[in-house]
Amino acid sequence: MRGDEGNVRRLIKARADVDHVRKKSDYGDWTALQSAAEVGYVGIVRLLLNAGATIDLARLQTGAAALSIAC
Repeated sequence: MRGDEGNVRRLIKARADVDHVRKKSDYGDWTALQSAAEVGYVGIVRLLLNAGATIDLARLQTGAAALSIAC
């Protein structure tokens, strides 16, 4: 379920890679942090950052990082 903080907590607890990159669309690959920042899931952004997600990991296609996506 999208936006489910409980699932994110479980994945983090299970030591999931918080910087995992997945194919989101024809516009490029995204991390969970970038996706959460784009849609405004503030709680998930906080969880990922507290778990060590890289805030300045830029998308190769556009050079946009999570911080610039959120703005």
